[in-house]
Amino acid sequence: MPSSRLPIVVFGVPVRGKRNPYVIGVSKDTLIDYSIDAEDSETTSLVVRGEPMPTWRLEFALRSFVEELSSRLEHPLVVRVDYKALNEVPMASLYAVLSLGVIRYIAEEAGYSLSDDEVLKAANSIDDDAGVSLDYVKGLRTALVYGSSMVFREGEEPISISLGVAIEVVGEEELGRVIDEQLGEALLSSVTRLAGLSVVEVVGLLREKTPWRDVFLYGARLDNALYYLLYGVEPPGEECKWTPSLQTVHGICMEGAGLGRKVELV
Repeated sequence: MPSSRLPIVVFGVPVRGKRNPYVIGVSKDTLIDYSIDAEDSETTSLVVRGEPMPTWRLEFALRSFVEELSSRLEHPLVVRVDYKALNEVPMASLYAVLSLGVIRYIAEEAGYSLSDDEVLKAANSIDDDAGVSLDYVKGLRTALVYGSSMVFREGEEPISISLGVAIEVVGEEELGRVIDEQLGEALLSSVTRLAGLSVVEVVGLLREKTPWRDVFLYGARLDNALYYLLYGVEPPGEECKWTPSLQTVHGICMEGAGLGRKVELV
């Protein structure tokens, strides 16, 4: 059974229709086990089972991915996905892992030898046409393929960084009242710039070897404010912050908060 490390957005806030930078961490240990099987069928379908139970958003995203892949192959498939992960895993991270796994499995079964970069490009391209195009998911996949924590911005070369810290992964929360479409272009551009500059500031602090607690609390203050402004989710507490998932937010906290599963990042 294949296994994967957990990629997670540590800093950065998505703004719909914009490309912003993110700091993406990768777990030191493998935290997701999965298996994938596929066979010919008269119609394309997906069966996904796992622990924790897949949300409807994860099923929808994977189904759209498999349907677009089958369309490109001009070959209907039934794809079965089983996985086991820690209960607090973000669904966006799980989607990044499983969608890469589907591409690798189908390519191997078809006799193709794809490089990691080719697998990454194929998965991202399928997302674009399947309507599940999220820049931070592309970042999560890139971090997995590179096997490194990194600064990622779609369309630019990723920059590998060393985090070497631990966080606690808590759980998902629904979005509140989303107002990004109600903001005028000038205000939305300013918010987008603020979201990008906050990541730049955090990366600068990391490079200056600022204590991790100070970096985390600073980045959390900025990100949580933006999540509240854009997506109506209340700040989760001083030692915790939001990170993006599949049309939801996910909580991560400082190590020692005692609210979730400890994950060590490379």
